[in-house]
Amino acid sequence: MPLERQGHIRRVTPRFERFLEEEMGAVSLDNDGDSEERPDYVCLRGLLAVEIKSLEESADERIENVIGPERQKEDWPIFYGRVGSDALLKNLPEADRERLSKALTERAIRAIRRSIAKANNQLKQHTMRTGGRNIVRLLMIINEDFPEYSPKLVQYAVWKEIRRQTEGGQVRNRDIDCVVYISERHAALIENQQVVPLLSLHCPPMFNHPWKARLIELLLNRWAAWNDVPREHAPEINVGDFESVDHIPDCMPRHEAWRRYYRRNRYMADWTAEQLRDHLDGLIVRQQLFLGRNPPLTVPQELKMKSWAAFTHTIEEYNLRGLPMNTFQEDARLRLDSVIARLEYPKEVKNWLRNQFGLDMHV
Repeated sequence: MPLERQGHIRRVTPRFERFLEEEMGAVSLDNDGDSEERPDYVCLRGLLAVEIKSLEESADERIENVIGPERQKEDWPIFYGRVGSDALLKNLPEADRERLSKALTERAIRAIRRSIAKANNQLKQHTMRTGGRNIVRLLMIINEDFPEYSPKLVQYAVWKEIRRQTEGGQVRNRDIDCVVYISERHAALIENQQVVPLLSLHCPPMFNHPWKARLIELLLNRWAAWNDVPREHAPEINVGDFESVDHIPDCMPRHEAWRRYYRRNRYMADWTAEQLRDHLDGLIVRQQLFLGRNPPLTVPQELKMKSWAAFTHTIEEYNLRGLPMNTFQEDARLRLDSVIARLEYPKEVKNWLRNQFGLDMHV
């Protein structure tokens, strides 16, 4: 069962900024000079410095730059509709799967990498100006509703960048004590309740200062209370358990409604690939009776809609499995002829269908 939500999407960043001002005594530093050299806020009388980086652009274009050239290859799998990257990679040869998985991940985390580098410099400059040692330097990464920035991906990106070293062997981003990631586009289920991630990643400069961890806990607890939701530690949930939440708009195209219906009621999930293939063959043949020119039968509108809904469901099952549409090309003509032969239609209707698919007529 997919995770879903409805209603107006509220941006997280303005709410978090208001929370800092109301609950953490935040003072904005934006008016103190070059914002590229300063964090956004200081809180608790300077004890906490906060830089906020909002993920406000989709990674789709960067991902397409990786996938686009691959689609030109003759052996590239063919899909109809939207296919997630995990499903897309599932049926590729192992070497291609590993290569593309790495390339897609690197493209997707570019925005996070840039955010960490900029925040590290801003927090470093602030520490040098204030001369303060007893300060917690916090980077907030806020996902403004993009499914590709999963908690698992962000965690990977943060750990990779925090451990990155210079040519001299020094840690490159050593002026960040903690990274906190907030996303309301991802959730997991605990006792049939959706919970959203509040990911706190402690960086090496914080390891020997437990008081800094307690201050971060204070901030996270106040943020949860400010939103009037409980904050729960759930050791049974791994960061990879959080899934993208489908947003259900007030109005949607008919085909999208059919697709969402199927995701809620995945009645073909247990079918074999061959059963799914045969079902699609039957739909394609029957639909020709209202898609072809001068059909010998008239198909009622109600049956047309049922057929299109079933077709959408079948394509969605193909895509959820990462099963390419060209998987069963070799014997397609024989299969279509077999489907037509089994139909309880007059001979002239069957021969009309065979003609539509370029098959031999039966006398």
